[in-house]
Amino acid sequence: QCACFLRCALFCICRYFVLSADGVLTYRLDSRDDEARGAINLLFSTVKLSQEEKKHCFEVISTGRSYLLQAESDNEKDEWIAALQSAISVLLNQVEP
Repeated sequence: QCACFLRCALFCICRYFVLSADGVLTYRLDSRDDEARGAINLLFSTVKLSQEEKKHCFEVISTGRSYLLQAESDNEKDEWIAALQSAISVLLNQVEP
């Protein structure tokens, strides 16, 4: 399970993101918030580096919505991208043809 603050870079809204073992990325207001304010099912999602000029940004693109996220550092950005891509890969390998 991964968790940290990421900014939704477009509106500069800070949210606390949690990547669960079942491949769902949830976001909360802060680390003390027990209630998920939203969830992204990564099964039909992709992750890519952002073309935005802001530093440490990446995108999570899911069905019907794209999320522009900003990490605190390039290292943290790379860790998030790797974790999300790994979760997507695991989910895709579980799908039966």
